[in-house]
Amino acid sequence: MKNKNREGEITRDWLLYTKGVDFASQTGFKSTVSKNERFYRGDQWHGVKANNLPTPVFNIFKRIIDYVIAYICSSPIKISYRADDERACEILNNEAEHIWEENKMEVKLKKALLNAAVSGDMCAHVYWDKNAVRSNGIRGDFKTEILDSENVYFGDVTRNDVSKQPYIIIAGRTFTSELIAEAKAMGVKKEEIEKITPDSDPNMIDGIEDGSLRTTYLVRYFFGSDGKVHYSKSTRCAVIKSDVNTGLSRYPIAFANWTEKKGSYHGESFAGGIIPNQIFINKMFAMAMKSLMDTAFPKAIYDKTKVASWSNAVGAALAVNGDVSGVARYLEGAGIDPNAMMLIDRAVKYTEECLGATDVLLGQSIRPDNAAAITALGQNAAIPMEIIKQNLYNFTEDIALIWLDFLKTKFIAKKRLLLERNGSLADFEYSPSEIKKAAVRVKVDIGPSSFISEMSSVNTLASLFNSGAIDAVQYLKRLPKGYVPAVNELIAELSSNREELQ
Repeated sequence: MKNKNREGEITRDWLLYTKGVDFASQTGFKSTVSKNERFYRGDQWHGVKANNLPTPVFNIFKRIIDYVIAYICSSPIKISYRADDERACEILNNEAEHIWEENKMEVKLKKALLNAAVSGDMCAHVYWDKNAVRSNGIRGDFKTEILDSENVYFGDVTRNDVSKQPYIIIAGRTFTSELIAEAKAMGVKKEEIEKITPDSDPNMIDGIEDGSLRTTYLVRYFFGSDGKVHYSKSTRCAVIKSDVNTGLSRYPIAFANWTEKKGSYHGESFAGGIIPNQIFINKMFAMAMKSLMDTAFPKAIYDKTKVASWSNAVGAALAVNGDVSGVARYLEGAGIDPNAMMLIDRAVKYTEECLGATDVLLGQSIRPDNAAAITALGQNAAIPMEIIKQNLYNFTEDIALIWLDFLKTKFIAKKRLLLERNGSLADFEYSPSEIKKAAVRVKVDIGPSSFISEMSSVNTLASLFNSGAIDAVQYLKRLPKGYVPAVNELIAELSSNREELQ
């Protein structure tokens, strides 16, 4: 009987993976991402024959990207679930808070955004970890990881809508021994297990190696005939899991672009537009340095008929035949045209401005004495970033919907959470059946940008206090954390003194 998961000695999933690799190669996606990543980490003269030319790196590339990402992520993000059933709503929001902290989502969203800036895409994968142990002692929980989009292959390469994909493949590499152990645990036949062998895969980030320890594996998600998401797991020649029903109603993958590109699920990166300018700046600086190295120190010329040999030694005497006039002089080098250095400065300035990295964004030329002006400047600086912000918020909402799918599908026993409430841990227990039938919506709540809100808040509070609208206790209670040491003790003392006066 013909195996539907195999085409000769090669698995079907591997053939689909090869198609995805061919598309990435034809579009130059992986080579572009590799170049962008090198520039970000400062390897900006890769493959260039300098021919004794200095190779300086003035990495405005990394500086602009880091500041833009920090600015976009400066507004705190919080997931909230809305439902008609108040109990279900409370359960889901407590879970969201727990999962957000457990998965360190703030850090992961910044990583996803950096991936998008460099590669054009951000991708998150939610998976079931059977070895994870929850606070109630039950083994098994879902985890969220950020993937490199170079290792994610869509079945329909012309669109980035995850829900419309016929399948999605995630490629990864791990130790061969781990895949063999997993296959044995799944009851895979011995002759199939023997096909799991170490390999080298140049299409993977860590795939160019001696092939002695690791193997490339593929996880393919697809919708089954029952309308649920299924998955298979395989290597080049072996099938480890052929068709596993996850029970999920949506793909456990969230995907978004930095800037969408027509006809491709991969987006346009933020980094790609900076590279030509970065190369120009580095080359101009290199030529300026070379010019200074060659001409900064004057060269001596002398009359060889009067001086047998020249010495630059300090205090050394020179023997001269005849009149000393006209014996020697120094040649002054040509200076660098000031327009060249001005052009470099303008190239840096215009690059930053065109990319939306204004002085406010970069923390330059800001007078922190007018909260209203700073707020207005910050809002204006944020305008070029609004599309990217919305992409990030939609991406976060997709992750929250996947979490909801897992919460409704994977848990059957009672769950217990330990949550921080008013500075202490509170015990919260519920039954998953309480949320299964609830009609739920997801909302991503965005707080004010910390770049401008903190200073604005402090100035507003100071104005209210100085005008007598609030007292010292009210002022201190609303002051952002970190401004006053031992603030709780101070508030208690002031409150006590106020009671004594009364």
